[in-house]
Amino acid sequence: MAHSINLQTPQVATLNVCDFASFQSLQSAINSATDPVLLVASASELPEVLALLRDRDDVCLQDDPESLKSFRQDRLARMKHLTRPGKDCVDPLTQVHNRQTFVHFLRDMAGMASIEHPVSLLMCDVDHFKKTNDENGHAAGDEVLCELANCLQQATGDRGSVGRMGGDEFGIVSDCSNDEAKTLAENLRLAADKIRVASGATTTLSIGIASAQQPQRGSELLERATKALYAAKSKGRNRWFCIGDLETQSKVEGNDIEVAGLENMARVLVERVANVITSRSRKLLHDAREEALIDGLTGCFNRRYLDRRLKAEFDERGDSPLSVAFLDLDYFGHVNKEHGWSTGDKLLIEVCELIRQQVRKEDWLGRYGGEEFCIVMPTTNAVECEIVLNRIREKVASSDFRSARSEPVTMTVSIGATSACENDRDYSEMLERASEMALLAKRSGRNQVCVGK
Repeated sequence: MAHSINLQTPQVATLNVCDFASFQSLQSAINSATDPVLLVASASELPEVLALLRDRDDVCLQDDPESLKSFRQDRLARMKHLTRPGKDCVDPLTQVHNRQTFVHFLRDMAGMASIEHPVSLLMCDVDHFKKTNDENGHAAGDEVLCELANCLQQATGDRGSVGRMGGDEFGIVSDCSNDEAKTLAENLRLAADKIRVASGATTTLSIGIASAQQPQRGSELLERATKALYAAKSKGRNRWFCIGDLETQSKVEGNDIEVAGLENMARVLVERVANVITSRSRKLLHDAREEALIDGLTGCFNRRYLDRRLKAEFDERGDSPLSVAFLDLDYFGHVNKEHGWSTGDKLLIEVCELIRQQVRKEDWLGRYGGEEFCIVMPTTNAVECEIVLNRIREKVASSDFRSARSEPVTMTVSIGATSACENDRDYSEMLERASEMALLAKRSGRNQVCVGK
């Protein structure tokens, strides 16, 4: 006799009860059944019946108590619901079970563990996942999690359930033995190492294993697997540990497994904290360096950086041309007096952005002081330089600038430029010529570009 479990909701199961005259017809019915099947057989039929079972099916004897048969029916019903979860049971990112659903499934399976039907829990954690997020962005991290979840599901098949416990931690509960769980863990570790995402981020996995051969609370199995997981991460990551092996080793060596577990957890947590502190320190250092090199108002390079980088550009130019220009905002002092300092700051920022839009990526801009800026154009001769600078001058003159109170403000710039020549002993001589050209542009009526040799 076979009972096919047709589950409509987590609480309600419909039983389709069928009798079969031959094992051939029974096998055909089982193979075509989309739902889990509970086979009820006599003791003499058991060897042949066992060969027909799929991973999601179960069997009991005709002489078993009705309470046991009902228990097994309920178990298959729950397993079907959990292996085909509804929307509320699924982690929205990875599409595996969410933590709550997985914990319920773990509780049910752990409570039915036996020598004949052992249950194993594998706790899996992505190594250095925060580093992946920090270096490649959260989109890359999400891609890693989705690829890993798919990998775990394929490896588990119909023999259990995969759940996301939170963050980068996953659980797998399966009706497999301790040795089978070890084989599964190694296969998962190798598979994770082959995951490649668009960002180039690589993935390794640490795994903790705990198995039960008698009924056990799901929380106990979870605690034991987590201890093994921390051992794997503490010993170098990209590996798996079985809590049973660790417990045996502790007895042989006379160590306290609880103390060892706390030490492993402490090492991992201290390392995580240290990594967070290091990451934040690097960011603070980067910010400090940026602050030392970047003009706080306009976002372009400051005078200190300008001198240092221009010297390097000059010394390393070889036979390539190098041009530099001084740009000065005309009547800027009058603008500040008439419209206020807030308008002056606003215009400085807008003019800088306008200049950036008109030059190439390899060109760069530095604030020399006040309303005076320096534009450096590598691999650009004087003729090419003049074309770019006139484009900037015309763009500034035709732009609709507004004061802080939205009043129209007319802005023009005077620009002087030059190119490096063979007689220049250092970059300062080139700068001096550019400064003289800028002064000439102002004396000639402003809103002009003057380029010298």
